[in-house]
Amino acid sequence: MGTRVFAAAAVVAFGVFSFLCLRAHAPAIAADLETKSSVALQGAGLNAISATANGRELTLAGMVADEDIKTRAAQMVGGIAGVRNVYNDLEVESGSVVAPEPIAQALATPAVMTPYRFRIAKRDDVVTLSGVMPDAEARRRLLEHAEEVFGSTVIRDRIDLAPGAPAEWSEALMSVQTEIAQYVEGDARLTGTTIEVRGTLPASRESATSRLAAAIPARYDSDIVLSAPAGALTSDCQTQLDSLLANNRINYSVGSATISSSSFALLDRLGEAVSVCATARIEIAGHTDAQGSATVNQTLSKRRAEAVVNYLLAMGISSEQLVARGYGETRPVGANETAEGRARNRRIEFNVLETDK
Repeated sequence: MGTRVFAAAAVVAFGVFSFLCLRAHAPAIAADLETKSSVALQGAGLNAISATANGRELTLAGMVADEDIKTRAAQMVGGIAGVRNVYNDLEVESGSVVAPEPIAQALATPAVMTPYRFRIAKRDDVVTLSGVMPDAEARRRLLEHAEEVFGSTVIRDRIDLAPGAPAEWSEALMSVQTEIAQYVEGDARLTGTTIEVRGTLPASRESATSRLAAAIPARYDSDIVLSAPAGALTSDCQTQLDSLLANNRINYSVGSATISSSSFALLDRLGEAVSVCATARIEIAGHTDAQGSATVNQTLSKRRAEAVVNYLLAMGISSEQLVARGYGETRPVGANETAEGRARNRRIEFNVLETDK
């Protein structure tokens, strides 16, 4: 009996505490919404309308010229980020049927946002969505998508409404949201049809840049820079590189250091993995079988490793992150007496040397 009473008391105490916290923030929220509403209404020439906020609920009061202005005023403040409900107590002036021309024009033709902007920022388990959506339905769908992909993460809604969105605006935003949800931290800025993304990834992620670029609508230009968390573990980067090479190999023309075009896709994936492990210094190690001269094999293995480094440099990876070494036939992993063993010995390895430059 005593335990149940104590538990019930704890629940009540928690509820009271939560209520007091919400009450403490309510005045600031209400004041902010009243300010935004007044600015919007005055911008449309509706100086006679007052907006009073109670938490996230707005009440409009005053006299207007006609029903159309009454309806549109409520729609205008209802599109302000953070407003939950609008109570329209506006009164229509008796005998008025036509709105004054400047007011009617301002309400009928909302200002087009140029350029159209949006920002998605994820930091410390909080996601902030700020910018412009074309209408309330698009805003609702974006918020629902955010709740779906970000899960339990806190989402701050700072979205306003304005016409003028580029084509596929919602699709672009949702593609970016889907990816940033998987980052440790992320910051995406959309300006017109240009997208800039900066983010920090878990070290185990691969091909994130190319995957995001492929998901964004083709009409959008993207600038994507992703990195691993500072101090990412050597083992995480090494595991990622090893997994890419476990069932794949970099092929060359026979007896040369010319990389076969069939290996370009594998090198692209390895390059993505290296770029994610940005704090790691990586050895590109070339190996051969034992056929022929040991000196020739050592030289060939070094040239093949250098060819891989040059490919990665062309992808934009820093030369300070890479070192090419040739080991020739000195480190076999298979028997040189068999064709299968010799094939295993002819290989390129990616070895993480350190995590801090």
